[in-house]
Amino acid sequence: MKLIKNLFYKKKKKIQKRRDLRVNIIPSFKCNFKCNMCNNWQVKDNPSLSAKEWTNIMSNLNSYSKNFKSTFISIGGGEPYLHKSVFLLMKKSKEYGFIPDISTNGFLFSDSIVKKSVESGLHGVCISLDSHIEETHDKIRGVKGSYAKILDSIEKFKTTDVVINLNTVMMKQNLSDIVPVASYAIENSIFFNLQAIVVPFQEDFKDNWFKDTKYSYLWPNDLNEVDYVIDELIKLKKGKLGEKIVNSTNQLELFRKYFYNSTDIYEHKGCHLSNLNYLPVNPDGSLFICPFDKPVGNLKNQKINYILRSDNCKKAVDKIKICTKKCHFLINCFYDEKEQNQKLSTQK
Repeated sequence: MKLIKNLFYKKKKKIQKRRDLRVNIIPSFKCNFKCNMCNNWQVKDNPSLSAKEWTNIMSNLNSYSKNFKSTFISIGGGEPYLHKSVFLLMKKSKEYGFIPDISTNGFLFSDSIVKKSVESGLHGVCISLDSHIEETHDKIRGVKGSYAKILDSIEKFKTTDVVINLNTVMMKQNLSDIVPVASYAIENSIFFNLQAIVVPFQEDFKDNWFKDTKYSYLWPNDLNEVDYVIDELIKLKKGKLGEKIVNSTNQLELFRKYFYNSTDIYEHKGCHLSNLNYLPVNPDGSLFICPFDKPVGNLKNQKINYILRSDNCKKAVDKIKICTKKCHFLINCFYDEKEQNQKLSTQK
């Protein structure tokens, strides 16, 4: 019996090694922008861990990462460059052999910050750009002059080996601007990633959230324009430099379906978050399995392997496995191509 049990654990570990671990670290919700589709800048209770605490958390994550093929650390926010430990997180990622990238509004990049980011081991930078028209982008992001700063930041990073990715949120205000931004990215050998507008951060998830008059102005009502954008991006995807479009054709088609009927994305039961290979970490060190559920523990004062074996974690995983919520984040940040292909095959 003991031999069988040992063989089971060896096999389980071998299977797990084929997967990657993705950790989303938010050092702070603090932000210098006032984006239309995000309320992080309104968060008043903003805990901030010390450099020593983040050092311990990175060491904690390292002990779990040994079970995986590669570990990707995504540093986000808020605006991560407002936090004093952002370079520490990059350095520790590099030290442990992780692959660090950062999601930023691109406003704070001086020559020295770009240089320090490169020296700290930054692998990729994801910069938000919602329009090729200065006035439109600045209005969406709530800061005048942000468009010009972003273009300058892009030029700075083009002189480095850091992988540049532009992230554009598809919404009513910028429908006609999305294809030009994607074309600009391709022309400059930059990656382009599209995200669909979803319920703003810090708001409770609910179906048809955009029917609330508070956010109705974000939702694209012109479905002909939606079709045009998706069709043109798919054409670019199939073109000579189509690999610069990060989204798969399946994901782009899912966006189309979402905008036609947001509550009919696809039927599903559970999602890949139950695999414990995508872990969100909040500014106070709390660890989540699903960002919409309560935390299962805190990396500041608990070992990760203890947390992931706890009853709290088991309950969270069990809940995910039977979840049928039409979670909009499954089409954006948590999109999984393999999972989507499986869902499509069951619907045929």
